[in-house]
Amino acid sequence: MIFHADPHAGNLIIMEDDRIGYVDFGITGQIDAEFRSAQVGMLQAMGEENYDQYFRCLLKLFYPLPEFIDYRALKAEVIDETRKWANSFFKSTFTPG
Repeated sequence: MIFHADPHAGNLIIMEDDRIGYVDFGITGQIDAEFRSAQVGMLQAMGEENYDQYFRCLLKLFYPLPEFIDYRALKAEVIDETRKWANSFFKSTFTPG
């Protein structure tokens, strides 16, 4: 799968038939099905606030872990920091009103 890695407003155009078009393909990349699956899993887990599942999906991107990694400490830190980021991001971005 090829992706556009710079999809800001200056690189998007509205076409005559109301489709969105991409321009400036200077930053593109390619990901395989396994990487895409891990990314989708992480997004789903984040949306469900399932941080254990988020961590499991994240590990797929870094497998195998080096032998010297303290798995429990890594898991605790990733989950703690991810939860903090999600709480601060969603609270500041999506305020009811």
